[in-house]
Amino acid sequence: MSATQIKNVAITAATGALGSVVFKKLVASGEFKVRVLSSSGSTSSFPAGTDVVKVDYSSLESLTKALEGQDAVVSAAGNEGIPGQKVLVDAAIAAGVKRFLPSEFGSDLANPKARALPVFHFKVQVAEYLEAKAAELKDKFTYTRVYNNAFLDWGLAAGFLLDLRAAKPRVWGSGDLPFAATTLSSVGDAVVGVLKNPEQTANRAVYIRNVVLTQNKLIALVNELNIPGKEAWKTEKPDSAEIADIVGKAEAELRAGAAPGPGNMVPFLFKALFSPDHNQGKWGEDNELLGVKEIGDEEIKAIIKGVLAK
Repeated sequence: MSATQIKNVAITAATGALGSVVFKKLVASGEFKVRVLSSSGSTSSFPAGTDVVKVDYSSLESLTKALEGQDAVVSAAGNEGIPGQKVLVDAAIAAGVKRFLPSEFGSDLANPKARALPVFHFKVQVAEYLEAKAAELKDKFTYTRVYNNAFLDWGLAAGFLLDLRAAKPRVWGSGDLPFAATTLSSVGDAVVGVLKNPEQTANRAVYIRNVVLTQNKLIALVNELNIPGKEAWKTEKPDSAEIADIVGKAEAELRAGAAPGPGNMVPFLFKALFSPDHNQGKWGEDNELLGVKEIGDEEIKAIIKGVLAK
């Protein structure tokens, strides 16, 4: 398979936090004709001239028709759409699509310990389904999983990596647990890179990152910015909590029959993010191939300022 064979690319969830960035990167690259698959009930709008096809995501027939003539599918589905990706995979195969990028974009699910966490149940199901179909169809159908660990800009905006809007910070343990992080923009760059390098990225995961950080490093960068209202961050000791405690509570709730929800699922994301035995230490291995660059303190401070300005 050569790079010239991937020219027509369909994307789902192109208005989401990640999907909107990936869509713009695909278009801006000038390498592809991009088709947006839009839910039949959606009122989202796109730039003039965008190839938008309305689909019923529960219908194999509707999706197959929409994917005719496409070389690749990029799924940017959020949590609610992840389980339904099996129908999208079947439609892609039926339509003759060559490459499928599922909605992974996160933790290293090639690691057995991460793969076993309940929060990733549906992602693992889709991954196993893709692996089986690729093995069955050989070179006619391939996949690539993009692993980027934490979203840096989104993670700060959502208060997931560190609550920048808090009166004083809260950290996990000592605050010195390292984690890899990647901006949404760089994830978009990686998707473009995968599609430009189909042979080198076939039937495997690719690993990217912009930076390795700690929460204490983020606190130090906030302090360097001298932001009004953040004086307490320099003088007060951060609140501290243990990941093991919230994970244990979540596990107990699930054993007692509680329905899965943010309260008992998010703790497992922290475990995957911060526990070194839940990844293979490969973050950034594919940066050069995919055109992803490392970033430094000034770029991170710009992201922090942008979050706090909103």
